[in-house]
Amino acid sequence: MKDISKKPSRLWYLFPIFIGIIGNFFPIAIIGGFFPIIGGVIGYLILKDRDKKIANRVLIIGIVYFVIILFISFLYIWGFFSIFSMKK
Repeated sequence: MKDISKKPSRLWYLFPIFIGIIGNFFPIAIIGGFFPIIGGVIGYLILKDRDKKIANRVLIIGIVYFVIILFISFLYIWGFFSIFSMKK
């Protein structure tokens, strides 16, 4: 039986990012955009009893990754609609 009191791996920091990448393949982009936060919450719930510090960082990474995706999406949409407002 594995000892769960052992410190978790730093690979857990990538968990919300991988979940976010999986969310990009979700058919409805609005729902898929929340996957990094969902991954951060899942990672937090799994790690909170083993290492609170890593659990908090995993949650923060999920939130930050969500904000980055939101910002890039905003710039993309803004650029797309600015094409139609250009004067000729």
